[in-house]
Amino acid sequence: MILKFENIRFKRIAITITCVAILRILSILFQLNVDLFFEHNRWISILYIPAGINIFAVLIANYQGMAGIALGTFIWNLLAQHLSLDENIAIACVSGLTGGCAVYVFNWLSRQPSTNSTWSKMSLSRMIFLFALYGVINTAAHNLTFVSVLRDYELSLTNVTHMFIGDFTGALLLFIFLNLATSLWMATQQPSKRNV
Repeated sequence: MILKFENIRFKRIAITITCVAILRILSILFQLNVDLFFEHNRWISILYIPAGINIFAVLIANYQGMAGIALGTFIWNLLAQHLSLDENIAIACVSGLTGGCAVYVFNWLSRQPSTNSTWSKMSLSRMIFLFALYGVINTAAHNLTFVSVLRDYELSLTNVTHMFIGDFTGALLLFIFLNLATSLWMATQQPSKRNV
């Protein structure tokens, strides 16, 4: 039986989730190179670039972004971390939910009725606040999950601090990179004054 995608909305959602999952896996592969210099332990890095992917996936793709992050994390943990199924599901769900929770709380605190925020329209101070909020939510949720499901994880102030710093700096670094790339792209799209 061949599955046909008749419903355009379903097709768009499936493509979005798949693209975010692939982006999540690629960001983790990139993170492995960064970890040579910044890794604290198996689960924590002082500079965690995939944290930025989590935030931007939610800002750009909303719930599909959250599902893509969860799927990408699940696939990565299944292939590379050799976790049990219950450990993998718990960590993937937490990874998918924390970005959405941070954006929801950010919008609620900002008194924005919409669940959609766009990173391109936010000031640097608002983005820093969102990244700090994400760092707190993600650090708390992941450490509680790690303590609950992983047999070899030890909760400590150092682990909590390093995870917060890694999530915050990773998201901030990706934000700076995306803003520079967007500015460069937009500058190349504007017609040259010499040609006018």
